[in-house]
Amino acid sequence: KSFDAGVVVNEERDISHSFEGMAVDESGDVLLAWIDSREGWDKPGTYLTSISDQGTAVGEAVKLGGETCVCCRVDVAAGPGGKEAVLWRDVTPDNIRDMRLALGTDGKFEEAVVRHDGWKLESCPHRGGEVAIGGDGEVYVIWYTEGTTGVPEILFSKSETVTMPGPLKIDSAQGSVPDQPGIAVNGKGQVAAVWEDSTAVRRSIKMRFSADGGKTFGEPVVISQAIKSFMPDVAVAPDDRFVVVWHEEHFPSIKTIVQFVEPGA
Repeated sequence: KSFDAGVVVNEERDISHSFEGMAVDESGDVLLAWIDSREGWDKPGTYLTSISDQGTAVGEAVKLGGETCVCCRVDVAAGPGGKEAVLWRDVTPDNIRDMRLALGTDGKFEEAVVRHDGWKLESCPHRGGEVAIGGDGEVYVIWYTEGTTGVPEILFSKSETVTMPGPLKIDSAQGSVPDQPGIAVNGKGQVAAVWEDSTAVRRSIKMRFSADGGKTFGEPVVISQAIKSFMPDVAVAPDDRFVVVWHEEHFPSIKTIVQFVEPGA
C-alpha cells in the first residue's frame, strides 16, 4: 500500500547493472542477484547480495563464477535451512550458452552447469530460466534451449544438490515455439510449469502440473484466452494454490492478467 524510499543495492558507478532476480528467505531477508559489468562492458558477471533489517541493510555484493550471458535474466530462490539458489545463463569463449546453477547457504556456493546443451549462439538470446526450492530442499530448474539442433525446447530438472540429472522435456517446437518458462512448487510438493507458446498468429500461455514433485507431468493446458498472451510467471499463494500472471494484447492497450489455479481443478 505504501513504500519507503528506495535503497541503492549496486554501487552507483557508470556501469551496466540490470536483469535482477529476487527472493525472500525464511527470516525475511531479501536475496537479490543481477548482471553487472563492473569488470568491463565485455565481461558481464552475476552478482548476489542480501538485504536485511526489513530491507534497510545491504550486504556486500558477491560475484558468482563464470561469464554471464549479458541479457539473459537471472533468477533466485530461497528455501528451508537457509538454502539459496541462483540460476543464470553462462557463456563460454566459443559462445556455448548453457544454464549455470549456484547452490549454497550463508553466501558459500557450489556451482555447476545444469546441462551441457551445446547451444552455440553469437549473440544474446534474451532467454533465461527459473529456479525454485521446495519445502524438502529439493531444487527445481526450468529453462529454454535450442541445443545443437536449433529446435526450441523447454527443459526441466530437479535435484537436492547442484548436480542435476538428465532433464524432462516440458515442451518442444512442433508447429509452435515454446518460450519464457516459469516454475513454482507448493508445500504439497506439487509443481507448476508455465510458458509462452507462439505461432505466426497466436501467442498462448500453457501450463503443466506435477503431483509427484516433478517426477512426471500432466498434459499441457492452455490457460489464456486472448489471441496474443505473453511473458508468464508463476508463484505460490499461502493456501498452496498457484498464482499465474501474464500480459495480453487488447489493442490499443496491454492488460496484465492474474489468475489463481488449483492443481486438478
